[in-house]
Amino acid sequence: NPTVQEQAGQIFAARDPVVWTAAEGYVSYHIPAPSGMNDRIVTTVRGTLKSADESRKLHNSSIVKTLSKARKAGNLSHEAYFRMAAPGSPESKEFFGVDVWMSADEMMGYYEDPDFLAGFDHMFTGDANTAVWLHPAGTWVEW
Repeated sequence: NPTVQEQAGQIFAARDPVVWTAAEGYVSYHIPAPSGMNDRIVTTVRGTLKSADESRKLHNSSIVKTLSKARKAGNLSHEAYFRMAAPGSPESKEFFGVDVWMSADEMMGYYEDPDFLAGFDHMFTGDANTAVWLHPAGTWVEW
């Protein structure tokens, strides 16, 4: 739709037409937020895995081992995805993880925890791209 493309061009600096699919076998979770805890911080990690099987073991072990720490730090959800490969192509090893948090300060402490880093430091072929998205200031329409 040309109108949608035009409007998206006004919002986004670059277009990355990727389709992601849930990473089967990777631990994911969603935990309800306590009443009154309304701040939301979204973090992402994107990178190429050394091995899908080995990274699943490292990922799941790290997530299960540190879930209580993550919850105490204000983590609400964690989801893992793989880039969907074109039909007839080999499966992609490109990983995309999404976390949602209630506290930016506590979140950074968790991401610096050696127990967390032990799993994720060995998953990727190189440095993964990370991002932190904060709620914009001012009036913003949400649905």
